[in-house]
Amino acid sequence: MSAEAIEECYAEAPALYAAVARDRDFARQIAALENLVAVPPGGRRLLELFAGPGYHAIEALRRGWRAHAIDVSPGMRRTALEAGFSDPDHYVAGHLPEALDLVRDAAPFDCVLAARYSLGYLDRPAADRLLAGLMPVLRRGGFAVLELHDLRLVTGGLGELGIRERASRLPDGSEVRCRWPDGEVEWSDPDDYVAVMGVRIDITATDGTSRRLRYRSREHIYSATEITCLAARYGLSRVTPEQLPQPVRAAFPDAVPLVLVKDDHTPPSRQ
Repeated sequence: MSAEAIEECYAEAPALYAAVARDRDFARQIAALENLVAVPPGGRRLLELFAGPGYHAIEALRRGWRAHAIDVSPGMRRTALEAGFSDPDHYVAGHLPEALDLVRDAAPFDCVLAARYSLGYLDRPAADRLLAGLMPVLRRGGFAVLELHDLRLVTGGLGELGIRERASRLPDGSEVRCRWPDGEVEWSDPDDYVAVMGVRIDITATDGTSRRLRYRSREHIYSATEITCLAARYGLSRVTPEQLPQPVRAAFPDAVPLVLVKDDHTPPSRQ
């Protein structure tokens, strides 16, 4: 039997995916974003895209931000609300990039975050539309932070990716171990960088019984240069790695944190 798409895990087992995704230092990453975003009147405002269980948005709320989130999965939305995302009206279940239209009334945002390579779930036309859709929801001088793959790791087959092996627990105490990618990465499109990766999740219950689930993940691999060129057409310019505050560069290991700024905002000084 062929493995299901990882999107089926999002839809059918959101608590399982939420456990797998609990593998980052969310407090460190939101603190790093605070090096980009000065506190405006009314407080900082975050929009988390491809939010899943909403861990970044929840951490931002804890730190005094106002936060909104978008994800395609209603199950993920329920999981986020159970985990502490406080306002149901601020979490939209919908397909990106079209769902950006659903948060325009809440705009403008100081920062839009698409973490953990999630832009890769969109093909190039859809990624282009998402970049265009950021302009109406970002304030002047606001930032979009897109966590992209480090291409040096991609060309090596992602075998050195620090998050390839993950371990966590479900609320009932079951141990969860995830390997992503599992096995060799396949390149499915000879004309584009589209990677198909196996995902293996092993679950061991407290009584010792175990089961194994297999999924496949299909991702478009984008370079920072490519996204920068697309974004420039809409008035978004890149904050170069040399201009980024050191905490931002350090908070996203094994990745390229691409930071785009709307209009002619002067990049933050390097710290």
